[in-house]
Amino acid sequence: MKRLLIIDDDAEIVSLLQAFFERQGIDVSTGASGEDMWSVLETTEIDLIILDVLLPGADGISLCRELRTQSDIPIIMLTALDGETDRVVGLEVGADDYLAKPFSPRELLARVRAIMRRIDGGLRATQSNTPAAFTFNGFRLDIRRRELRTPDNAVVHLSRTEFGLLNIFMHRPSEAIDRNTLSEELRGHELEAFDRSIDLHVSRLRSKIGPLLGDECFIKTVRGTGYMFTLDVEKAL
Repeated sequence: MKRLLIIDDDAEIVSLLQAFFERQGIDVSTGASGEDMWSVLETTEIDLIILDVLLPGADGISLCRELRTQSDIPIIMLTALDGETDRVVGLEVGADDYLAKPFSPRELLARVRAIMRRIDGGLRATQSNTPAAFTFNGFRLDIRRRELRTPDNAVVHLSRTEFGLLNIFMHRPSEAIDRNTLSEELRGHELEAFDRSIDLHVSRLRSKIGPLLGDECFIKTVRGTGYMFTLDVEKAL
């Protein structure tokens, strides 16, 4: 990991986290607002962003939504302890993970490392014997390019998490996969009791792909378990 960007207007938290991550050998850039975030991104290569929801000016949700239109840099949102709405909305607009305040810096580090391991593992997989792509009903999920194309060759925009979720289903079609397994493979840790993030991401996949397929139930809900991808999947070059 090259550099982490922390955006939070709480100077004490930023100072604590910067010192903590730098002790782990991770370079850190910081900022207190959306303007600071864009300024750093213009001049510095960033591997992951830790983004607070409550910021002066544009809030973290708006910044995450805007950033997702132009970049798939991983984002971990920091939310208020009772901010379940913030967590839900943050995931809907493309955040990769979230952590409620107050939190342990070690837990945040563990989540950062989990995301970076998944990215590194995905890069290694594209260089191994993993299929270059999967196809279903004329759609093509290109693993190396990280893109989904329709039968008409149009690109369907997917967030990093949505792509990762669909990739899991491609490897395990017609298999009921429980929510905790999906969460561990996507985020590196089990769901918390209140966590409905997997449901949200599945819902977003259904809304993006279902109308194009003419089938809103191509990802079936398996009661008491999780989800199953119901269409035939083939490996492709």
